[in-house]
Amino acid sequence: MFRLIVAALTALLIAVPATAEAKTLRGKTSQGRSITMKLGSDGVPTSLRFKWNLSCNKSKETGATSSSFLRPFDQATADVLNDADRVSKRYRGGLRVRTSGTLTGQRAGETWSGTLSIKREFFRKGKRFDTCKAENVTWSVS
Repeated sequence: MFRLIVAALTALLIAVPATAEAKTLRGKTSQGRSITMKLGSDGVPTSLRFKWNLSCNKSKETGATSSSFLRPFDQATADVLNDADRVSKRYRGGLRVRTSGTLTGQRAGETWSGTLSIKREFFRKGKRFDTCKAENVTWSVS
């Protein structure tokens, strides 16, 4: 009886496929800032969070900020990632900030790499008074 139970449990364990786990990959951008990519259990990217150095036109300020690209992406497979987004947010005092960005990426072995561009436009009373951006920033995670 004991051998029958052991044989049944062994057959059950062999028949159940192993569950792949989600992964978090970390790396750097060409600006020397951190970037984190999360992959689902199927190896398809679910999010990309990064820090970037902005350069503004009018204020001539530079500094660090962070942004994210989240699912659903325009195109996301286990080998390719493409997305373009635009978000607008209103703040007190009539300030509106419009952020737009593009992201491309491809997998080579266990490493993902690509480029991203991001732009923030600042408006007050419907008029743009400054633009901050980072263009063609390359990135790599593994």
